[in-house]
Amino acid sequence: MQTHNLFVNNSRLPIYLPDKCPYCDVAVLPMVITYNDQYVSGYTIGLVLKCPRCEEIFFAKYPFGRPTPITYPSPKAHSLIPPEMSTLYPEFYTLYQQTAEAETHHLDAITGMGYRKALEFLVKHYLLDAYPEESEKIKKETLSQSISRIPYPKIQSLAKAASWIGNDETHLEKKNPEYGVPEMKSFIQALCYLILAEHSADSATELLNK
Repeated sequence: MQTHNLFVNNSRLPIYLPDKCPYCDVAVLPMVITYNDQYVSGYTIGLVLKCPRCEEIFFAKYPFGRPTPITYPSPKAHSLIPPEMSTLYPEFYTLYQQTAEAETHHLDAITGMGYRKALEFLVKHYLLDAYPEESEKIKKETLSQSISRIPYPKIQSLAKAASWIGNDETHLEKKNPEYGVPEMKSFIQALCYLILAEHSADSATELLNK
């Protein structure tokens, strides 16, 4: 983010300008149109900005003591989950996308729980496809028990690691504080690609067995 100096109440106030337009979703250095100058204890600095590319007007606010902005409208949610998952596992995809949207609104305290729920839907539906005869057991068992059913070590490892982080996000004290939501998202992303690769391999096998 680009540093910008505001001069409020005869004092220099360094802040960071948004580095992406929430409308055209392009990295830009926005132009400052105006800002409020009532910077006293408990107040929020507010900026009116203009995108030099699409020329849309948007807003940024800086809660007292915070140099990074909250923008309005909120930036578009970006998800690295492959789009094929929306067809293969639509409930998982919806949960993940909604959590990603919450994350763009700076709802950091709940995003870990949202991704944890999305992971459970992914694992459960993956296993329901693989073991339809065990559907009632799979639906009722814990996520940990379901993960232990996965026969492929790499898929199981990714699911287990993501679940550990997800569990930490729901508890008062973390067992693995060095890991957080970014790592959890990375593990889920890799898990999705391995599952898609497995489906592609199954399709190839069907072709070869004709």
